[in-house]
Amino acid sequence: MRNLHADKEMYKQWVIHKYLKTTDGNVTDYNYITRDLIENDKKSPVEKVFYDKYNATQWAIQCTEEGLTLEPFSQTLGNFNACTKEFRRLMLGGKIFIDDNPINRYCLRNVELKSDWNGNVKPNKSNEKKRLTE
Repeated sequence: MRNLHADKEMYKQWVIHKYLKTTDGNVTDYNYITRDLIENDKKSPVEKVFYDKYNATQWAIQCTEEGLTLEPFSQTLGNFNACTKEFRRLMLGGKIFIDDNPINRYCLRNVELKSDWNGNVKPNKSNEKKRLTE
């Protein structure tokens, strides 16, 4: 069973140290995400935003109308295979620098590779306690 108190404290620290942004309420604030993407695009141009199209049609339309380039990316093994294998190759070869962002480190520590009988792989959370993201 997860220690929800420890999770809350961890998230609270991430917010305090400005690694994590939160919004009011308990649902995804797509308007906030869109505004944040547009602000980031002004600072450093965003070439393309990949997104899971499940339940995201209206959000994708809004972002496109705002001038962002979006591309759907479903969560299948086939879609993740090439980029996951390349990331792993670069990581094992010492070609990737993982910054000191505690969220990045937390997510990478809690990932394992899920594979199919064809050798396709994708990142996967290893169990209920260890997760990529909430």
